[in-house]
Amino acid sequence: VRIYPGADTLPANLLKFTIVFSGPMRQSREIFDQILLIGPDGKAVEDPWRRTELWSDGDTRLNLWFHPGRVKLGVNLREQLGPPLTPNAKYELRITQAMLDSSGNPLSKMYIKQFRAGEERRGKIDVDSWKLEAPDQATMKPLKLLFPFPMDPYLLNRELVVLDSKGKKVVGKMEAPVGEKAWCFTPENPWLSGEHQLQVGAEVADLSGNTISRPFEVDLEALAPLGKPQVLRFSPR
Repeated sequence: VRIYPGADTLPANLLKFTIVFSGPMRQSREIFDQILLIGPDGKAVEDPWRRTELWSDGDTRLNLWFHPGRVKLGVNLREQLGPPLTPNAKYELRITQAMLDSSGNPLSKMYIKQFRAGEERRGKIDVDSWKLEAPDQATMKPLKLLFPFPMDPYLLNRELVVLDSKGKKVVGKMEAPVGEKAWCFTPENPWLSGEHQLQVGAEVADLSGNTISRPFEVDLEALAPLGKPQVLRFSPR
């Protein structure tokens, strides 16, 4: 049905794809040979995936991780085989018909996502680089948050919380449009006056695993805990 991230240019140190199917799929380690990453030479990249099945939503959503040993700097596997993605090169992610649903039926056709690998991103996220567009008071127009580069949409929807002027959670619908460079929140009821808060959880991350607390590339032995949520303030106009 859809592949996240939906952007056409992705960081060369991308961590994962999220693949959404229309119905439950069959769990099998064979899927890692049925989902191909085709490089600029037209050949399949050798064994790019972390071969651990991570299904959710009733086996309709697969988190397909790149092998971390080929993404992280200074790791033997990266030195031996090279990174799965090279900056400024074009790739195809192919979901082949060999994948089976829970009833044993193959996909009706191959699904292909074309993209270009951009530069690697290895610094922590600077929230000050985001742009917040406040909605109009007494309307149900969305609150918008714009990013300079694509973010992980699932973590945005889990980690962002809107509070009204009294500190009460605002109920509404969250959406990260295709391209993942924006996040929208539409309330169930019209916006009230007063200063609101948008709490940004510590686990919000970009497509390379960098968070607002720390970059993905850290010394695991000296790993500090994730920081507290950051707060962006706004008042409906």
